[in-house]
Amino acid sequence: QGHLLCAGAEYPLTGQYPVSTLFSNEVNQTSKGLNDYDLFGSATVFQESIAGLISSALMKQAKETVAAAIATTTTGETTKNDILIYKTHPFVDKPWARVNLRSIEPINYAIVDLSHPLQGGQMDGIHNEQAVLDNIPYSRVFYHAFPGAIITHRGRRFKVQSMTRPPAFAESAIGYQGGTLAAYAKPTTARYQTRPLSTLKITVVKQIDRVDDFGGGIDSKKEKEETIDTADIYSDLDNYAEKEILKGSLAGNGVINVRRSVHGYKKISAITRVELSRTELSLPAMEFDTFAFWLDTEAPVLSSVIKEYNEGVHALSHAILAVAPLFVPTGTSDLQCDHNTFDCTRIVIFDVRAGGSGTSANLFNFIFVPDGLLHCAVNMMQSCTQCQGDYGYDGGCPSCLQCGDCLKFNQFLNKTAAIHIGKRLLARIEKTSLYQENLRQQKDKADNTSSSSTLLLSPREKALRTAKEVSPTKGRQVILGRACWPADTEQGTAGKQVQAD
Repeated sequence: QGHLLCAGAEYPLTGQYPVSTLFSNEVNQTSKGLNDYDLFGSATVFQESIAGLISSALMKQAKETVAAAIATTTTGETTKNDILIYKTHPFVDKPWARVNLRSIEPINYAIVDLSHPLQGGQMDGIHNEQAVLDNIPYSRVFYHAFPGAIITHRGRRFKVQSMTRPPAFAESAIGYQGGTLAAYAKPTTARYQTRPLSTLKITVVKQIDRVDDFGGGIDSKKEKEETIDTADIYSDLDNYAEKEILKGSLAGNGVINVRRSVHGYKKISAITRVELSRTELSLPAMEFDTFAFWLDTEAPVLSSVIKEYNEGVHALSHAILAVAPLFVPTGTSDLQCDHNTFDCTRIVIFDVRAGGSGTSANLFNFIFVPDGLLHCAVNMMQSCTQCQGDYGYDGGCPSCLQCGDCLKFNQFLNKTAAIHIGKRLLARIEKTSLYQENLRQQKDKADNTSSSSTLLLSPREKALRTAKEVSPTKGRQVILGRACWPADTEQGTAGKQVQAD
């Protein structure tokens, strides 16, 4: 809604019609130009957002006649063409100020310095904007700025004293206008750090896509005759994958409900890193709906035969997040995984933004493809050179598994178990009909590309062809990225060089 509000202030929104309709002779929905439905997600999203803004008196609708004002019908008659347009209400001054560029969440907390002279140690509101240290989205404030937390800002340590309780409901989707939410902190010299104690519960609300695994390519009679040797599964999981594949749902995506609650925190010595004490807290749960995809990890079979199975699922989730930027444009603040390490049954990757940002939906398209997401994650863990020699420690390193926003602080990770679980899951993926279809299409595309190599050249082939065309420029005495050309063997001396205009 915030983006619509800013766009409507600059130019009228035309909904299902391209903006060029305002300048054309007739209303034409089949124009090649993009309409607002395409630019703002979909027709449903656009209409619901516009309805919310109109009900809040932030936007108004009107009828606009096209530029020619007259259009000829099939019967020879003429009629005026009026379309509905939407404009930001004139009383809305500076609509861009209602949109937070650092966070798209509707509710944010301000971290207020109580020691600032203009704040005067008061905890009844923000007395001056200069006392605000930073702003934290609602989805993270209870995890980073809970009462008693030690935070660092520009090299100074602060201790959070109290915070404003959030509203039960926030009707505005473009910013909470019911008051100022703040966490009040003051400088401290405490020699300890704090870590929150939290629980994360993920519930699937609606499943949109689903990929089933029916064990394609495995003879069912052969499965019955063979017995499963669980003694060597952990050391040779590839052979075990050929003996038994669980049939059922393998992967899916849809809407999930994320509920995170912080029930306390622990103090850790800044010198010895030893836990000093624990304190209980009573804070409201942070709950929101977002988009996600999930992968089944065969808990009924693998949990009893793979050592540290839960830690392996956690590490594999970290590995998928690490390689996600190779497939979709994303950052560490766009995606998150389920960090639960107790009775794990699946890998869940979801959008951090409430309502979803579309990142996980795009990432799901790269799972059932050759050399896809999971293949890249397993390959990264196997080929990491930074922690290969760390014998006795299997928690990975910042180059492969560890990340700064892990809710478990990069504990309870096992790279060896993650590699075995990933290979097992990759074998199941390669047996699905969706993977086989994508593999066939990739081969057909490669064959077509090779047959028409003169028309379709890869970037490497284009670069090589360009490099070959550089040699004729030597005779024209033109410098291309070098200080001089090598000496001409035929003449024995290097030719004079002139710089190209």
